[in-house]
Amino acid sequence: MSISADLHPTPPRAAIETGDETIATAALIPVTSSQIAAVGYDPIACQLVIRFRGSGRRPEAVYSYAGVPAEVAAGLVAAASPGIYFNRHIRQGGYPFWRHQGGAP
Repeated sequence: MSISADLHPTPPRAAIETGDETIATAALIPVTSSQIAAVGYDPIACQLVIRFRGSGRRPEAVYSYAGVPAEVAAGLVAAASPGIYFNRHIRQGGYPFWRHQGGAP
């Protein structure tokens, strides 16, 4: 799997924005998951961006994870269950994270 092709569709370095905030210079691509709507990765910053689906009263949310290796980001996109992969390899991986205001890019 090519990280560039899978995580960076054309244009490969488009900025993702939520309101007034730039999240990363990577394009979000949709994934098939009940928890995760889309994933983007900036290989220069090693920053993973995840747009989570809303459920019930919780609105959609966008989070960034710093220091994520490209192999881990690629594994998330390729996983049969991105939600399980996220919980095992990213959430429990201890990566610093933050929530972006504004929700959807």
